[in-house]
Amino acid sequence: MLRHCFRPNQTTIVGLLPCCGRREVILQGKLIHGFGIKAGLCCCAELNNALASMYAKCDDLEGSQLLLDEMADNALDGVVNLWEVNSNG
Repeated sequence: MLRHCFRPNQTTIVGLLPCCGRREVILQGKLIHGFGIKAGLCCCAELNNALASMYAKCDDLEGSQLLLDEMADNALDGVVNLWEVNSNG
């Protein structure tokens, strides 16, 4: 894709990750995950869900749990920020 000047977005990556849900191709999934991080696409809930699912299907439960914990932390930060805005306002 990159060779043909096509820049994948989070929708493209979410579409690719189910193909990497087997142990034999976890390396490709990790490469896609790395690309998403470098491209700044990993703050999207859909992408994090797809990544967590891929890691779980590949029996990397630690990797899956890390992503889920990160999503929970981000959600909590958002709730705290909303509460602060509403209480000041």
